[in-house]
Amino acid sequence: MKKSALLAVSALLAAAPVFASDVEGSNVFGLLTVLSKATDTIVAVPWCECSTNDNQAIAISNIVKTANLRVDDVVSALDENGDELNTWVLTEGAGGVKYWASTKSVVESGNPGSGITADQARAARGTAILLHRQSPTNSVGEANAFYLYGQVGTTTTETSAIENTGASEKTPVYTLIAPPTDANADLLDALSYPVPGDSVITRSLAGVNKTYTYKESGASGAGWYASANPTVAPTKVDSIIISAGTGAWYVSRSSSAKPTITWSGVPHK
Repeated sequence: MKKSALLAVSALLAAAPVFASDVEGSNVFGLLTVLSKATDTIVAVPWCECSTNDNQAIAISNIVKTANLRVDDVVSALDENGDELNTWVLTEGAGGVKYWASTKSVVESGNPGSGITADQARAARGTAILLHRQSPTNSVGEANAFYLYGQVGTTTTETSAIENTGASEKTPVYTLIAPPTDANADLLDALSYPVPGDSVITRSLAGVNKTYTYKESGASGAGWYASANPTVAPTKVDSIIISAGTGAWYVSRSSSAKPTITWSGVPHK
């Protein structure tokens, strides 16, 4: 694991006595800087909840640190079933303290959702959320960083299931995916059982989308094909790199098989 990205809790306990009576042994926390120029960034969940329960899903309110964000920036996340989109707006309270305030959530049917708070809503390591920022760049066009924080888990791998219940060519199912690592990761090293017609949509740190499609046959045989221009024939690729701290959409178009992702190189205690 990257030592530069990790902080041992033993160095923090003096400044954080709230943990002192609860933590036994060595806990390790992760801090990851993400440099994105995109207004809308798919944000990875590389860490777990800061807790004595290892590998616990982290609260949405704790994933992205608010210090470098602006009031009215927005985070959104799908619920565990993938059918309710919840949104929270960064709000300034008394004493200038920022917090994620709930807005109305929406379910797939268009009806109002549960309205769960950002403290109650959770995301598992290896999943992703969405971050909308008003100022992704500074006055000279450089990326404004944001920071991901949480507890490092105990396992060296993380497995994510791709949602495809009810998927079809006409009604594809979109799943947010992300590597729970502190370095760039190759999705194709982790992915098993893709179905022909499935696709992956990545977004560069500059905000440019790129689509990869899995084909059972093509100019170079079965595999993943990408094209930067719709008028240009797609070319076969042997890797799909996802930048550290970010994620992608996996688009399922068949319910005949369920792809899985097993990420390796996961920072661990």
